Amino acid sequence: MEMNELDQAVAKPSGIAVWILCGILVLIGLSTAVSIYIRLHFFNRTTAQEQRSSEWVGEKVPPKAPVKIEVRNDPHVCIRIEFAGLNSDHLYVFVRRLCGKAGDYAEGHWRAEAADGTVIDSGYTNWQVDNEDKGQRAEWDPWQYETFDARITKVVIWTSGEF
Repeated sequence: MEMNELDQAVAKPSGIAVWILCGILVLIGLSTAVSIYIRLHFFNRTTAQEQRSSEWVGEKVPPKAPVKIEVRNDPHVCIRIEFAGLNSDHLYVFVRRLCGKAGDYAEGHWRAEAADGTVIDSGYTNWQVDNEDKGQRAEWDPWQYETFDARITKVVIWTSGEF
């Protein structure tokens, strides 16, 4: 079966169509390469910024040891920290009330530090005690990070207040 001239023209692409098709494929390849380059560039830039900030506070390598928790109870405050723990990115603290008078005011403070003592984050919570339940226990939830900051090597927790 022989092909006529019209069938041959349709079956065999002309030189212009081949060049247009090659040009489209080259543009797709270039746009993919540029996209990969941009993503790698932003990833490296973010990593470099994190590395610089880690080095700035004295940390060369992310800590492999667990974060140290230091508890400082003020003997003049009726609220005592009994236990503090860190569960991945969540700090939890258990406190107990030691005196039994209403109207007491207490604060629970926390500070996250880097290896060289630089304060990375800090905060406090205040309590106004309206009842006289001596020995009452409570859980205090100071903070929770979405992503734990690897520069933190120590968390200091303490109480203060007016009694």
